[in-house]
Amino acid sequence: MARWQLHDLLGESDVASIVIKESEAEGQEARKFLEDVRAAFPQVLRVVKTRQVTHSVLNHLIDYIQNCEKIGLLEEKEMLHLHDAVQTDFKKLLRCPPLVKIPKMSDLISVHPLFGALPSSVSAPLQGSTQETVKLCGLTLYKEGFKPNGIWLISNGVVKWTIKSIKNKHSLHPAFTHGSTLGLYEVLSGKSNICDMITDSVVLCFFVEREKILSVLSLDPSLEDFLWQESAIVLVKLLLPQIFEKIALQDLRALVSERSIMKLYIRGETIEVPQHSIGFLLEGFIKIQGAEELVASPAALLPSHGSLIFESLKSSGITGASFSYQGSRYQVETRARVIIFDMAAFEADCTLQRSSWISPSADRPHRSLGREPRGLMSWPENFYNPRQHNQIPEGIDRQANSLSAKAMHLSIYGSMVKYQMVH
Repeated sequence: MARWQLHDLLGESDVASIVIKESEAEGQEARKFLEDVRAAFPQVLRVVKTRQVTHSVLNHLIDYIQNCEKIGLLEEKEMLHLHDAVQTDFKKLLRCPPLVKIPKMSDLISVHPLFGALPSSVSAPLQGSTQETVKLCGLTLYKEGFKPNGIWLISNGVVKWTIKSIKNKHSLHPAFTHGSTLGLYEVLSGKSNICDMITDSVVLCFFVEREKILSVLSLDPSLEDFLWQESAIVLVKLLLPQIFEKIALQDLRALVSERSIMKLYIRGETIEVPQHSIGFLLEGFIKIQGAEELVASPAALLPSHGSLIFESLKSSGITGASFSYQGSRYQVETRARVIIFDMAAFEADCTLQRSSWISPSADRPHRSLGREPRGLMSWPENFYNPRQHNQIPEGIDRQANSLSAKAMHLSIYGSMVKYQMVH
């Protein structure tokens, strides 16, 4: 409205054009901000809209009352009486605006899969040293190549990643959303940050210092195993995005909890990667059996030729990437930690897709792995079946596995959150 009035007042002029363009740019910025808020804090946007709509309705009501007086439907005294009543409502709106129902910070962090799965004796001291922060769009959480100083727990919002060495050329949606734990692998391994992490919306997150996380490792070996499993959830998306970014976060947690084996190997031992599996070297050094090339962590250990997984990776051109190696057997050169994922469900899904291309069926819709509507919680049906997977995988501590299972359930179901009223 202001731009139209300015145009009517000044007409076609350079001054009016400059001011209108600035106004349009700021309007776009405000609209983008509200879209970010819609994703990160929908309750705030709901209150903003409520106030705007209420204010607009009251303004229209005043105009309507005045118009009724002009055309003779209301006498002046009646018009003034109704006008005062509307002004009273205006004052109520200013003095007692709608309140935003924001979850308590303690509740938000307690339902984060990482913190929520930890025993209270461990999570309580960590929560006391956790820094809550809100980041605007376009801010950097950490940069590639720098030493990690802590981890970031994403409660709401979207964070994008980029790796200079592979330039995201194999990733369509390089993003992490609520429930993600960023920087954990770098803290545990002591390596420099693998990628840049930049906010892609308004983000509500929690920061935990590196020393606080490392202090947990000495409390219980199962906690260390659990943290390494959690770090793998983000790592696999960074190293093999064309496979794992198709899988929703809750499905990845189910994959870690129900279809993975994590083991520690010592020098001289042999690591085998079955055809239907993908391994990830989390720490240490290994060699492909029969080759002299030294493989350093982090690295993706791809299955051998003939596997549907390998063929799909080969067709995308990823098999020559700096983080990826192919072989069925590896010789351990130093103490090494490896997690291996059973990707049989993924290969079955690939087979189903190929058969559907050959003989599509309109009567039986096919829903492929990880193609749930983004942002909605769904049960990871392709991975988790309690009757089929009631055995704890060999190589994973029983307590660590139960922690991963708890994190998976928190990721899927969340929790009932108490609210507090704030302005």
